[in-house]
This record gives sequence, structure tokens and C-alpha cells, in this order.
Amino acid sequence: MKIDLDFHSFLTYLQLFNTFTTVFLNITPIFVIIPLIKGKVTYKNIPFLMLFLNLLNATCWGCYWFRKSFLIPTISNTICFIASLIFCLIYFYYFSSKNIKKFCVCLPILCLSENAIIFSSIYLIGLKPFGIVLIVLNILLFIAPGQYIVRVIKEKDHKLIPIVTTIVAIICSGGWLAFGILVKDLICIIPNAVGLIPSILNTALWIYYYIRKIRIGFRHRLNEESVIKNNQVEIK
Repeated sequence: MKIDLDFHSFLTYLQLFNTFTTVFLNITPIFVIIPLIKGKVTYKNIPFLMLFLNLLNATCWGCYWFRKSFLIPTISNTICFIASLIFCLIYFYYFSSKNIKKFCVCLPILCLSENAIIFSSIYLIGLKPFGIVLIVLNILLFIAPGQYIVRVIKEKDHKLIPIVTTIVAIICSGGWLAFGILVKDLICIIPNAVGLIPSILNTALWIYYYIRKIRIGFRHRLNEESVIKNNQVEIK
């Protein structure tokens, strides 16, 4: 059966795919939020900077795509904004300081004010200057997981890398990069192209140290078997 897929339809399907990966990527902090709620970790174990950048990033991209009349990316970033806001509220709720906990009440109001300011700024300064802000913000968000790189190399432990999040980040960046190329949008192309670099590096490090761990474990087993055989020979 021949499938007739025009350019507009392909863009729509690509947007839907990117929406799924973007939303999934933005809800992955739930894997550290749940242990926080259960009391297994403290608020210090939560990457708040990444949560905050997710919140700001979703707001900016949602306003940007809305201004460019792309409905699906607008909806996906709205969902990401809501998820990030909930995660931030949970983080502040479990914060040790009572004054910080009180900030939970103000956060939604501040976020709504932030949305109004960002949306207004698009019309005041225009899409291109606002796009530069988006590029910088998005690059910071994608580089943030780079903190794992130094620690992984130092401790030589692949488990420090959130591999599921990293793989989804590669798929997400790749999808939006392809979309940006197709619609000829540099503001979408640049941050996602840059964002692929730390994600690919993290994946390569995970594979390298995972294989290294298997090899070390295999050598240990061989040494243990050799020692056992030598002991049996000495006993005989």
C-alpha cells in the first residue's frame, strides 16, 4: 500500500512525536521526586537548577511557538510548564526552611506574572531578539546534565548518568533539530544542535564505563576461580 504523505502532514506527525518526547523528558524528574516524597532522599538530592530551567524554558518556548502559530509545540510546552511547576512546588514543600515553604503559595502567582512578562516581551522586542534569549536558555538547560560528566570520569561509575533521560534527550533534541531544519528556524536549530553534544557524550561515557565494569567483574571472577583451583591443588 502506497502512503501519500505531504510535507504539511509530515511536519504535523513530527510535531506530535516531538511533543511526546518533550513531555516525557520534562516529567523524568518524577524519578527523583517520588523518593523525596517517600523520605528516601532529601531536597538536597534534587537538581533544583534543572527544575527551574525546565520551568523557564517551557514558558519561553510555549510563548515563542504560540507567537509563530504552531499549536502542537505550544500545547506540549504548556504541559511541560505545568509538570515543572508541580515539581518545583513539591521541592519547596519539602525544603527544610519554613520561610522557603511559604514561597510555595507565591510561586504560582510569580509564574503567571513571568508568563505575562515573557509573552509581552515577544511583542515589545520582536521574535529575533527574544530568540537569542531562547537559544542561551536552551543551551544552559541542555548543558546542565554535563555536571555528570566530570563526576562520572572522576568516580568511573556509569550509574551516575541517568541513561533513560539522556537517551530521551538525544531523541528530543534530534527531533526538534529536524523540525527546525524543515521549517528553516535557526532559533530552533542552534540550541538543539548544541544540546546533542553533552547528551551524546554522556551516553558514550555510560557505555564505556558499563563495559569497563563488566570487564573488571569478569577479571575478578577469573582470579577467584584461579585462587580456588590453586587452593584445591595445595590441599591435594
